[in-house]
Amino acid sequence: MKRAKHILFSVIFLWAFFFACRAFSADMRSEMSAGNRAYEKDDLENAEKHYDNAFSQKPDSPELSYNYGNYFYKKKDFPKASSFYEKALSSENLRLKNSAAFNLGNTYLQMNELKKSLEQYKNVMQADPDDRDAKYNYELVKKLLEQQKQEQQQDQGKDDKKEQDQQKQQENQNEQDKKDQGQEQNKDQGKQKQQQDQKQENSQQQDEKKKEQQKQEQAENEKQKEEKTQPGSEKKEQAQQKELEPQDKNEKNNNDPSERLLKMIDEEEKQQRAAE
Repeated sequence: MKRAKHILFSVIFLWAFFFACRAFSADMRSEMSAGNRAYEKDDLENAEKHYDNAFSQKPDSPELSYNYGNYFYKKKDFPKASSFYEKALSSENLRLKNSAAFNLGNTYLQMNELKKSLEQYKNVMQADPDDRDAKYNYELVKKLLEQQKQEQQQDQGKDDKKEQDQQKQQENQNEQDKKDQGQEQNKDQGKQKQQQDQKQENSQQQDEKKKEQQKQEQAENEKQKEEKTQPGSEKKEQAQQKELEPQDKNEKNNNDPSERLLKMIDEEEKQQRAAE
């Protein structure tokens, strides 16, 4: 990149003096000249001191703004340099205006604002087509812009690929989570089914046990019923019951032999009378 143009302020002062109808005082001319000499010697501290003294008398001077821009450019304070070069663009002096535009293009280049830098070099070329420095820097910045565009496209491609990889990774993770969730659900369902089967089995066992008890009770009842309906069982039960009852007095008397004999005689007499 070409070095920033610096026009000695004494030369600019002469042009400004003649075209501005002696607008600057002798004291201001002295301060500006001293600031320029200090700048050329890289004595930036004294240059700033003299420029400040001159600026206090004429803060809207495009010439002083231009030299202030060169001062801050050398200090690598590019934001401040750009602000003063922009003020210098208001000059009616074409040479000063073009120099301010050229240096402003250099400043934007240092700030990596390539589009703004390209625009300033273009302005200089339009005003002075023979300015080789402006043309050289214009082509340089144009190549830098193309390179920057390619790098951005590459970075965009990398970002897109990275985003796609992240998206695919997220999809895989979601699929795995879904699979794990399904396995967990199947596991819970299997456990629930096992519990239900065990509960059903216990219930069936209880029902079978209950049926078995009912069957045994029914068999016992039928057995008892059969025993009651067998022949002789009723007479036997009556005999057993009769043995338990007290004997009648007449039955006791019938057991006497003499009584039986008398009874037989009476029966025979009755039969004989009946026969007559």
